[in-house]
Amino acid sequence: MTSFHSSRPQAPTLRPTAGPARTTPGRYNEDMEQLIFRMHQMLIDELDADQISAMPADERRKVVEQAAETLLRREMPGVGGITRDQIVSRVVDEIVGLGPIDA
Repeated sequence: MTSFHSSRPQAPTLRPTAGPARTTPGRYNEDMEQLIFRMHQMLIDELDADQISAMPADERRKVVEQAAETLLRREMPGVGGITRDQIVSRVVDEIVGLGPIDA
């Protein structure tokens, strides 16, 4: 299996947005969507699109998933469990082309 090692400069650190405490599900969803969007952008910047596109679909998915997990652990080590899995799954689906419409 191919491992993820970026040769590009390190992307800015993901930080939780300042704001009121998460007291409503809507606020949680907004924060989650912002985090997913930022991760997506950072992965696009870090991954070599030509190299990823040339891989077989199953390998491409594994490489992008590994990169997403590495990025999330590095940038937001406090995110774990089901939340981490959901974030990684959404970001990977969007990058490899299995967005909400295809799912």
